[in-house]
Amino acid sequence: MALPQLRAAENALLVLDKNKLTELKTMMNPPLAVKLVMQGVCLLIDPQPKEKVKNEKTLKMETDWWAASVRLLGNPKLLNNLVEFDK
Repeated sequence: MALPQLRAAENALLVLDKNKLTELKTMMNPPLAVKLVMQGVCLLIDPQPKEKVKNEKTLKMETDWWAASVRLLGNPKLLNNLVEFDK
């Protein structure tokens, strides 16, 4: 039997549709909560994304999680992949 939180997460996926994902993808500067959730999705699906950006404070290259998220959101099979993800 699945944990209640896992079942709630699965149910939340079922209310998403392509239009909602497109709306997320077009956000230039989404709320922090959206960025954090999408970073988690990236870590599950593609933990080593290619998208990098130079940190202006440290001058080091860092992962650009939002750019990686936008790429994932462009995948037409994303919702299906998340529903079928081996938990």
